[in-house]
Amino acid sequence: MTQSLGKITFCVIFLGILPLCFGGAHHITWYLACAAALILTALTLQLSPADEPAKTYKLFSKLEWSIFALFAIISSISLTWHAVQSFEHPVLGLIYPQANLTGLTGFLSTLILLLTPLFIFSVNDGKFLRKALQLSALATALIALTQWFSDNGLLLWVFAPQYIFESTRARWPFVNPNHLGAFLLIPTLLSVDQLLTWGIPTVRDFIRNTKKRSRSSAPFPLLAALCALFTITGILAAQSRLAWGACAIGMLAVLTSKIINAEMRRKEKFAVVALSFICALGLGWGLMLSERVASLVGDRFDLARATTLEDVRFEYATDANKLFKRAPLLGIGPGGFARDISSVARPSLAGLNPVYLHNDVWQFFIEYGLFAGICLLALMLTVMLGFSGANAVITVCCVVVLLLCLLDFPFRIGALVAQFGVLLALGKTSRTKSLSK
Repeated sequence: MTQSLGKITFCVIFLGILPLCFGGAHHITWYLACAAALILTALTLQLSPADEPAKTYKLFSKLEWSIFALFAIISSISLTWHAVQSFEHPVLGLIYPQANLTGLTGFLSTLILLLTPLFIFSVNDGKFLRKALQLSALATALIALTQWFSDNGLLLWVFAPQYIFESTRARWPFVNPNHLGAFLLIPTLLSVDQLLTWGIPTVRDFIRNTKKRSRSSAPFPLLAALCALFTITGILAAQSRLAWGACAIGMLAVLTSKIINAEMRRKEKFAVVALSFICALGLGWGLMLSERVASLVGDRFDLARATTLEDVRFEYATDANKLFKRAPLLGIGPGGFARDISSVARPSLAGLNPVYLHNDVWQFFIEYGLFAGICLLALMLTVMLGFSGANAVITVCCVVVLLLCLLDFPFRIGALVAQFGVLLALGKTSRTKSLSK
């Protein structure tokens, strides 16, 4: 009973309260969330069976743990190297640059929020985690859609974020519409996967015997249907081109995987594909009938065609290459991008001073160096390959997360990192089923 209460508390804090705190974009919410995660983890390990941590360890291969250990060692070397670069102040003594401190705490906080769900949730919590992700996304989408029609620049018309700017796109409770779209992606794909798991056998039975078709053994996934309906609408309203593309690619990958693995004849698979295409076409045509939706979608693509080559994000990515060349092996230190980008940015970008590069992977290479970056990529790829034999939708979600990392900075937003940690815990339960077969 106490363990269940701890798991519910974790989901309430990290999938409910944290997104409402402007997506966890402010540093104070990161620190409070990490403290809560560590406390819940300690309590869970204290109350769980003695062999539970060992079970978690065995679910991941020796190669994965070896790469993670190598990643931790090299990252520690990089952090230690930059720590000794501190300078002596005549009055205050040894000074550690503030940008490095912020980057270091951000790095450690990210690891805490990613790894603690692996130890809080057991191998039998798959259904619970899926429902928690769906309920969180459903509530977030409803908040975003409700406030989209009368956005006064304040969350729930009352609370002001640290950075306020006007937007005609759905975004709350996140400050940035792109992060809203990213937060809704994973629950959308999980819901679509669940709907297909129910729907494909139903269509197959209907085709094989229209008069005496057998009903699906599983009940209709109502929560998954509601979640998919509102989260897809929320992604459309966020008007994030990255989220649109990632959602389309993800759903196509999930559908392809389901059809390939389904026990169906070729004609039946073709019928499922045709039905899915008709549904998608009907949904798109229905949405485009709305003058407002058609105008917003057209404006976003017009903006993409007009500004892609001159996009500030791509210009900063080009200028950031100079920072990598300064210290390619051990990087320029945590927080180094925010500290040094103004020294290499082109004159047209003077005064903007971004904190994050819109590419989490490349920023990690710049700040921690080539060796740590290669270990990070190797770790991500081995984990994704490990999930591929257990549950295809988890692998698809991981690929979507990687795509987001290459074109945005989701690992700098607390609510997104916590959601990715829950996704890893969900993948842990899928690996258990795969190993038991």
